[in-house]
Parts: sequence; C-alpha cells; structure tokens
Amino acid sequence: MTAFEVALRDLAHQFRQTRGRSASQPILSSADDSIDRLLAWSVQHQMALDVRGPEGKDPAFGVTPSNKIATVWRIYPRQPEGGKVTLLSKAEHLLTSAERESVVGVLEALEPSRTIEPGQRLEIGLARLGGEQAWARFASLLPLALRVAQRHGDSARSA
Repeated sequence: MTAFEVALRDLAHQFRQTRGRSASQPILSSADDSIDRLLAWSVQHQMALDVRGPEGKDPAFGVTPSNKIATVWRIYPRQPEGGKVTLLSKAEHLLTSAERESVVGVLEALEPSRTIEPGQRLEIGLARLGGEQAWARFASLLPLALRVAQRHGDSARSA
C-alpha cells in the first residue's frame, strides 16, 4: 500500500468516525460505498494527485492535482445524507460554460428534485451515488474535474 493510499484510508476512517449516526443504516452504507469508490478512483490516479486533509475542525478531505491549485473532489460530513461530495470545491469557476452545463446535467439527473443554480457548489449526497449506474455517471465527471484542475494549475504557473 502506498503512502497516498494509507493517507486516504486514514482520512476516510476519521471522516466516518466523526460524521455522526443520525442517518439511516442503508444511507450510511451507500455513502460508505461511494467513499470507497472515490478512494479507489483516486488510488488509480495517484501519480497525478495529492491528498488534501481536513482544514480546521471539519473532517472534510479530498484530492488535488499535484500542483495543489484546485481540489478535484472533496467530501464533507452532512446530515442526514451521511456526507456530500463536491467537485472542484471552491474552484467551480474554472469550468467553461459547456463543462459546467455537462456537470450540472449529470448531478441533476442523479438528484432530480434539485436544481443547481449558477454559482452553487457542484455537490451531491454520497448516498445518491449508490448503485452501479449512478456511480458510473458520477465517475464520468472525475476525469473532467482532474483535467480542469490540472489545466488551471498549468495556466497559473505560466502566468
């Protein structure tokens, strides 16, 4: 196991211990499956990523490209969903209009009762990503988030 994987697993364990248990067991189970899938995707791409740990008392964590400019994904403890995952946390503005439209389309399809307005975070409850089809749709956004974060890092370094 690499240091990257150990760090991610340790942070995931801390996250699970501090998020509370007010959500139902099926929701927590689905959220845990989503966390495990995020970790697996990240381990597959670890050569391009660094772990970004909690800031302050919030046990949120995620991954950034090795240039550390923008977060690819970050999970936050939220009740009663068992947590939320945000793409390009605090860096949504890096997406082109077409890219944002594509991301919003997938997230709204996964959570039809929600409309993501301009300027809102690109996030979804972890429990919503349970099941192979939902995960596959969400996972299709991760390479885009990585490319956007890397692109921003490249342009920031050349400026």
